[in-house]
Amino acid sequence: MESELVRARARTLYERLGYRAYGRQPEAWDAQGPDGVARRYGTMCTLMRKEL
Repeated sequence: MESELVRARARTLYERLGYRAYGRQPEAWDAQGPDGVARRYGTMCTLMRKEL
């Protein structure tokens, strides 16, 4: 699972649910803006996993 580094509240929730961070990696995807134009969005994500 991944969570954006800027989403501290989400990461806190995942940690309470038993997920632990084990690395980071860049991610990017296309997102449509309010004007209808597709733009490339890039961010750094925290990789998280939960032992079963």
